[in-house]
Amino acid sequence: MRQLTFIKPGKLEWWDVPEPKIRRPGEAIVRSIVVGRCDLDTGYVRGLAPLATGNAIGHECIAEVVDLGDEVTAFKLGDRVVVSPQICCGTCSFCRRGLTGRCSAVPFAASYGMGREGNYGGAASDFVRVPYADAMLVRLPARSDPIKMIGAADAVLDAWRCVGPFFKSAQAAASSS
Repeated sequence: MRQLTFIKPGKLEWWDVPEPKIRRPGEAIVRSIVVGRCDLDTGYVRGLAPLATGNAIGHECIAEVVDLGDEVTAFKLGDRVVVSPQICCGTCSFCRRGLTGRCSAVPFAASYGMGREGNYGGAASDFVRVPYADAMLVRLPARSDPIKMIGAADAVLDAWRCVGPFFKSAQAAASSS
């Protein structure tokens, strides 16, 4: 498969790399269909932020689910999804509080396409392995245009993870009273 790879400031290359495979039952493989360009990507390419040669780039994407581990319950093959740029389990104490960048199940600030510890690859690749599919994927609304929804791949997901758990708690409390 192809992966957009950082070589040096001002130079990216498409590399042929092995396709990701399901390693654990809670994982998914997705095919990137829209990749967003973040200000951080621009910083890497211009040499304003450090990124080592050979790192995959890109952390904002909308994708289609192409393979699922046996324990993934919230998604099915063919679903179009927003992929969280942060690798997060969804169940640790940090994730439950919306602090997914501090997820205790992975190296600190693990993410796609930013050269962080864990080697999770980048969104500007043909396929991406999602290690915690039920926590890291958000289904796109039916008939939505993935190109118009790419902004949801970073800032909107961050905001939702910070406030969503409180809305869910409030809804549960309201329905039980």
